[in-house]
Amino acid sequence: MKKLILIACLLIYSNGWAYNETNLLKLKAINVCQGCDLSGINLRDTNLSGANLSDADLSGANLADTDLSNADLTDANLHNANLADTDLSGADLTNAHLSGANLRGAKYCKTKMPSGELNDDCEE
Repeated sequence: MKKLILIACLLIYSNGWAYNETNLLKLKAINVCQGCDLSGINLRDTNLSGANLSDADLSGANLADTDLSNADLTDANLHNANLADTDLSGADLTNAHLSGANLRGAKYCKTKMPSGELNDDCEE
């Protein structure tokens, strides 16, 4: 119950960081952050489920229509995650695990792909 009250209070609170801290807390609590602003988040500087997010387990997370532009997703486990219509422009996906992930409609402009290759194929 305390966790639910904390989440409710945090959903009301917002700050001026590059990403919305409330959205990160929502992702931590329920592994869902559909339509959230997580732009510029550095997973290495964040704590999710007690682990450094350089090896974050976001498997099965619902991140559809989320802004992950310029996010550092290095080594993240996104197995079976829903990333449909997600903005990954400028994101770093180096060594990220994307098997089974739904990437339909995702944007990859200037995205560093899991292989380390930079995707320069940007649509106007």
